[in-house]
Amino acid sequence: MPLLTPTEITRIRDLGVLRRGDEIEAHLRNEIHYRGKVEDTAPGLGVVWIRDESDGQRAILHADEYAIWQIRAVVPVSVPTDSAPDPATGLAA
Repeated sequence: MPLLTPTEITRIRDLGVLRRGDEIEAHLRNEIHYRGKVEDTAPGLGVVWIRDESDGQRAILHADEYAIWQIRAVVPVSVPTDSAPDPATGLAA
């Protein structure tokens, strides 16, 4: 059974913040039309090129046609159990 990774989804209004390899979705009328990894951007033209994960084709997305959302994995922060202080003494184990 695959493990699910928590994700953070952020609306992108400035294509200049996107980098090659970023995972994005393109929404139109609250539906996902494209999802894939950024291959190139032209912020001055308002376009981003992705490799669509559904069919492997390259797609050009116009920011004035789609709402662009960046998808990022959220890495949970955990404290290793061996470095946690002992509750009785307050000293590291």
